[in-house]
Amino acid sequence: MPSNKVRDIIFYNILDQMRQGKDFFVVNADFVGRPFIDIKKDFPQRFVQVGIAEQNMVAIASGLALAGKRVVTFSPNPFVYLRAYDQLRNAVSAMNLSVTIVANGMGLVNPGLGVTHFTTEDYQMISLLPNMEFFTVTDERMAERVASYLVKKEKGPAYVCIDFDCDGFLPEVDCKFEEGFRYLRRGSNVLLIAQGYPAKIAAEMTYSGIGPAILEIFRRPFDMVSLLAEMKKYERVIVCEEHQLRGGLASELLERLNDIGAGIHLERSGINYKSGLPHWFGSREYWMKEYGIDQVNLRNRVDEDGSLRPV
Repeated sequence: MPSNKVRDIIFYNILDQMRQGKDFFVVNADFVGRPFIDIKKDFPQRFVQVGIAEQNMVAIASGLALAGKRVVTFSPNPFVYLRAYDQLRNAVSAMNLSVTIVANGMGLVNPGLGVTHFTTEDYQMISLLPNMEFFTVTDERMAERVASYLVKKEKGPAYVCIDFDCDGFLPEVDCKFEEGFRYLRRGSNVLLIAQGYPAKIAAEMTYSGIGPAILEIFRRPFDMVSLLAEMKKYERVIVCEEHQLRGGLASELLERLNDIGAGIHLERSGINYKSGLPHWFGSREYWMKEYGIDQVNLRNRVDEDGSLRPV
């Protein structure tokens, strides 16, 4: 069973700031857990439990931010960006409020609960909101970095996606936090760009050959100039994500490459609800296979000529 370490790292960093006298408030939508128990115990007047009411959660957080408080919320991801989008757009984003939305779930998370719990459009929708930074936290090392950044952030909103399947540590070669990406592996003439849980899937693939280079984009906005310099080093660039392809990460990259006339061809792996939203249930692994973003399909796409056969 997941230990929720990524969540705990972020919120214990917030609790440490509260104990040091920083004016943080936590607004929670129907979640329990160790950090929330401790925050409520130490600062009962600065912990608000709203229940299953994400619109109220964001509205309350906005009011606190307007009163000069630093606010962090926590809720299931699909519900905050779908149900509370009006509040995110017209309060948090429009007024550039100091609200950090921590949302549990990326991509095909909670598959046993069906498509209502899939989180496959958050990148598209949050990317439309001015002032809103977007983070995907895929291991404990990144959780520490993002938490450290957020507690020092002076002003403005952020949207942070975490995933209980992302406890532990991914291999890391080089991290450019300000640029918004990091290398998980150096490799062949193929660059695999991943975001969210697919970065973990890609990093765990093994090869008898050199294998592809793996670059994770974990922050938006990211530095397109620096990213383009990396992309130009490779003969092939493949983007893998758990978002719908239309409007997702790869879609944004294609638009930006077109705008600057970079002439780089992107191959894309992602979700296409071509036959409509699914009405049945399956594991996360089942759905990743269904949409061609599991390890087998991803490896086959990278390894077109068979030279990088799996160990």
